[in-house]
Amino acid sequence: MNPSRPSPVPDFVSGPFFEGLAAGELRVQRCTACGALQIGELACNACHATSLEWIRANGKGAIHSFVVMHSDFHPAFTLNLPYNVATVELDEGPRLYANITGIADGDLRVGMRVTVGYSRLDSGVTVPVFSPDP
Repeated sequence: MNPSRPSPVPDFVSGPFFEGLAAGELRVQRCTACGALQIGELACNACHATSLEWIRANGKGAIHSFVVMHSDFHPAFTLNLPYNVATVELDEGPRLYANITGIADGDLRVGMRVTVGYSRLDSGVTVPVFSPDP
């Protein structure tokens, strides 16, 4: 039997991000004091204000970096080897980690344009995945 995949646990800070994913939209935080964008923080990383709002991102970005995993860090991923983990820089600026699907790992390239998709885990939490932008 394959163990369950580890799952994020939404909390009061990240809850709106995961609620957006479940609703089919990627959200980022905007500081109402300075306009800086980020994901999942208590205060603005630029000006330290605590007046943050969640806004919808366009769901597009580019691969900033990636790695192809050839060994499992958790038994639940053994059957998926090899698999990729990428840092995606959203068009709006913030970066997040995600899997790139719909392309062979050997064809991934830094700078490749990608579009968000949504994957519901067994835990019921939805996470972002990206695929090449057509």
